[in-house]
Amino acid sequence: MVAVREARYRYEGATADVFAAVDLELRAGETFALVGPSGCGKSTLLRALAGVEPLTEGTIEHAEEGRRPSLVIQRPALLPWLDVRANVRFGQRLAANRDAAGRIDVDALLADFGIAHVAERLPRELSGGQQQLVAIARAMAIDPDVLLLDEPFAALDPAARWAMQDWLRGLAVELGPAIVIVTHDPDEALYLGHRVGLLRHGVPGIGPIWEPRRVSRGELPTLPERAELLSLYETTVRAGRELALAI
Repeated sequence: MVAVREARYRYEGATADVFAAVDLELRAGETFALVGPSGCGKSTLLRALAGVEPLTEGTIEHAEEGRRPSLVIQRPALLPWLDVRANVRFGQRLAANRDAAGRIDVDALLADFGIAHVAERLPRELSGGQQQLVAIARAMAIDPDVLLLDEPFAALDPAARWAMQDWLRGLAVELGPAIVIVTHDPDEALYLGHRVGLLRHGVPGIGPIWEPRRVSRGELPTLPERAELLSLYETTVRAGRELALAI
């Protein structure tokens, strides 16, 4: 669905890249989980994929004309004066997304997401998990080729977060587009990702990239990839702290 080639990003006036030499292919119906510590460029790469942050070098190629990426951030950012149905439909009202209105039925989407029963409620009448479901449904209503999720469950309590992880994992293949989820949590990445990539301070590219088998939450500690991921993650966290102190 989307191909990233030799992507590099550097802030204007900075002496070091945020990320460099990133090559990545995103596949329809697949969830790619990108894990890494704060400051390693995960959210910047996601914004570049969304088209809101221009790369310093490299290209991002979309396989289908007329379809756009859609970004969901940690805060649902729903419009408080609109009910759930109107919030989900809002993106279709924008000129750039009007074609999506003919392809995506909002009421059917609400049913698929399990929130049809709250269609006429205002955001303040929803739980945190329901609000995030509405935000993701709104992103899907424009029929994106890639759904970009920037730590969408980080603000939820553990029970709600696990429920949302289970929901996303079960629905990911049915949603259709490629999905990229950014997280600080290696276990969340391994649980959700068909592929899991590590972004590290000062290390070009994304890697290693693992393809963990699908297991239950309780079986995560048995994954052989988990020990390697945790070890490399802890190493890059320490490297980031040392870099921050040096600066």
